[in-house]
Amino acid sequence: MDKYDKLMIDIVAYLDVSVLGSFNPTYQTMPDRGPIAGCSEREIEEAEGKIGKKIPAAMKAWYRVAGKVSPYYYDYRADYTLDDLLRSQEAAQKLYERLKPDWELSDTLLPFSERLGESILFADLSENSDDDDPFVLHVRADSGNLESGDVIYSRMIREIWLGSLERVYQRQMRGTNWGKIPVWKAKGFPDYQSWERVERELTDEAWELRNELIERINQEDLASDKISGPQEVQQRWIAEITLTKMKERMESVGVWIPFNWIEAPK
Repeated sequence: MDKYDKLMIDIVAYLDVSVLGSFNPTYQTMPDRGPIAGCSEREIEEAEGKIGKKIPAAMKAWYRVAGKVSPYYYDYRADYTLDDLLRSQEAAQKLYERLKPDWELSDTLLPFSERLGESILFADLSENSDDDDPFVLHVRADSGNLESGDVIYSRMIREIWLGSLERVYQRQMRGTNWGKIPVWKAKGFPDYQSWERVERELTDEAWELRNELIERINQEDLASDKISGPQEVQQRWIAEITLTKMKERMESVGVWIPFNWIEAPK
């Protein structure tokens, strides 16, 4: 088993017992598709034949474990399945024809995920990228620019699903624990606007801290030829935010602490 297969298996095992692991009619608008499921090697090979391009190893590893039925999070059709890859070919062509951008829709760009045709992710298959774990490029219909966040596919998949888990969990917790007494009033603020200013500052600071940590983890992983799994990332995050006293500051004023969990929320 290579590092890509190990990572993708770890991600699905982590999500499988989480709130994203199965259908929940209380918040999910999508139909019940059954458990998270992967594609066969034959299905992946057939997809390569249809698109006329080789699918990178890291992407194949994801499709093997979740390419048929992805975790239960609706992001306007972008679900990182093999169907998403196939849909993206036509969506990218239509978007390219409509926008007529200053970049070429060439063989070195592999569309692999589309958000209702308005946002498309591409794998960079050029010589500037790793053949097995390519850089991810992004096009939005509102600008037409081909943007790079300097993130590679395997790390993107890990962060996409951790972020999806956080958003669902936050929505659940806000629905059960927030709203009985306004937070700003419970924490002694004179009005909501005063609390909101503090919330925005602390949340931005927490996200900056997390982004810095993820970049450090990525650089460490590249140096040691490994990819940290979701639980390892979360353990590092909790340790980091606790050491900086950020968690205590946010709790004292009732600000939501992002990714405040190690085990995947149920």
